[in-house]
Order: sequence, then structure tokens, then C-alpha cells
Amino acid sequence: PLPIDEIDIDNKAAGKIIFPKNGNSPHQLIDYWKSTLPSKLLSVLIGAAEDSISKDRIDTDYPLDDLIIEHFARFNIDISAEPAVLCFMVAQLDDYVRRIKSTMIAEALLDLPVEIRGTSWEHVNFAGKKATYVRNSSYANTQALIDRVPAIIDMSPNLQNAPHDRICRAIGRGTAFLTNKQRFLEGLVPNSERFMFSFEPKAIRDLIEYYVFNPREAIDLGIGQARLLREPLFDESRYGGTLKLAVQTVALRYGG
Repeated sequence: PLPIDEIDIDNKAAGKIIFPKNGNSPHQLIDYWKSTLPSKLLSVLIGAAEDSISKDRIDTDYPLDDLIIEHFARFNIDISAEPAVLCFMVAQLDDYVRRIKSTMIAEALLDLPVEIRGTSWEHVNFAGKKATYVRNSSYANTQALIDRVPAIIDMSPNLQNAPHDRICRAIGRGTAFLTNKQRFLEGLVPNSERFMFSFEPKAIRDLIEYYVFNPREAIDLGIGQARLLREPLFDESRYGGTLKLAVQTVALRYGG
């Protein structure tokens, strides 16, 4: 963690907000399904995919395995009895939902002077747009950037019970994170609506646009987030204990 009194506020205020995230086309994934899967499996997956991004589900962490099981049940098939197939289908659905969400964020940012950093964004058209596409989101390069920007944009995995790596890295450097609505943050941070958006293009754009044009408010937000969240999320003794438990569990599972 960077001590808060060592944060270079003027340097951060001059930087651009960044979205360090590799992309991927949801349409390309559907084409893969169509070229690979038998028709009944394809219909289950397409139906579940449509449900997973509906307005009442896209902001939740509704269990994707339950969704797949529900769609198979319409064919009177209990897919829970076939874990290999179920896991494959859940992995495909998880990938699809992430691609939809990340593409929505990127396209919502195109008219803002931000940086989208990563690979596989060829399905998004940056021509003539204010957003800059940088084909580099390596860990080392992004680590140095976090110190020099007013905020980073985060997108959680399809879970809401723990922070993504981007949030942890931002907190450690006293840099603001702007992210999608997440249950665990709502329970930890007052006024969390100041930095969380719903998966709807206007909501994403409006929130991030505010901090693009008010970078010093973003910096104040980041310092506040760090003060609130470093202790509960970076408890070193708890981290060590959790890691030790994980090692012991693996050793027990595999006979020592």
C-alpha cells in the first residue's frame, strides 16, 4: 500500500481515467456455439444467455448453474446429474455475460476522453471517438499507471461477494475505483452510489463522465475509499490464515 500522504495529487489530476480490461466479442462466442454444439444444447445455451442479460438479472449475481438447470428442465432433462456438461455450459454462459458487460462499458465510454487498455477490442469501433484504445494491459504497466490516474474503471466477475483484483490494486494506491453495483460494497461503504453504476449505458456514461471532468473529486473519492477499505480488505493476518487453510485443504484432498 502507498501511504496516503505520499499520493501525488497534481500528477493524478493530470492523468486519464483508465479501463484496464481485455475485451472479447459476444457475437463471436455465439458463432462458436453455433459451429460446435448440437441443436438442443445450442437452444438451451441461447435461451439461458438471453435470460442472463435481462434487465432484472444483469445487475445481480443470480447463479448461472441454476439458470442452466432451469433451461434444461424445459426439456425434462436433469442436467445436474451430468456435472461435466453442466460445468461446460456454465463456463460458456459466464464468458458470454462478461463479454456483454465489458462491451457495454467500452461502448458507453467511446465519447469520453478515457483510455481502454487491453487486447481483443477489435469488435468495438474507436474510429473518430474520444476514447483511446491502448493494446496493453499487462500487470506491470498497469501497476505503474494506477499511481498516475484519478480513477480506474472496474468490472466485477459475475459475483458480488468479494472485490476484483482491480479494486484491491486501486485501494492499495489510494486511487478511486468506479465499478458496477456489488452487494459486498453496499454493505461496507456509505454512499456507494457515488462510485457504482448499473449495467445500462447511460448510467455507466453519466457516472464516469462526472469524474472525467472533476478529477480532483475522483482523487478525494479514492483517498476515502482507501481509508475505509484497506483495513477490512487487507487484513494481513486473515490473508495468511486463509492461504494456510487453502493449502491444507488441497493437501487433504490429494492425500498430503
